[in-house]
Amino acid sequence: MNRWAAFLAQTPPTLQRLVASSQRISLPRGCTSAARLARLRAALCRPAAVRAVYFALAPAEQQAVQQLRHLPCGLAVDDLAARLGPIRPLTELRADRAPRSLSERLLLLGWLLPRPATRNHPPRYL
Repeated sequence: MNRWAAFLAQTPPTLQRLVASSQRISLPRGCTSAARLARLRAALCRPAAVRAVYFALAPAEQQAVQQLRHLPCGLAVDDLAARLGPIRPLTELRADRAPRSLSERLLLLGWLLPRPATRNHPPRYL
């Protein structure tokens, strides 16, 4: 859970706000980044919250989460689009929050997070 919270802290603020609004997490106006992260972490990264969301997923979604969990380096953007469907740009997701693919659903849940490119790895999702 600590790694998840660290990855959540490294996501863009636009995505953090999008996850908060889709999960109905209250963020006051003018909320600082530290306060936003604390509220997201308190709502998403608790074991009871994870269990509740996981068991509310459809069996196919649970299977996809388990497959993603066992990938140590995550999925490249192209592989993710091939397996779970494409992810629209964040501006389009903000305008229409209804997920059109499984990857968008997991992104809006805060369970699929983008990772920037590093020297040895292309951009990917964990």
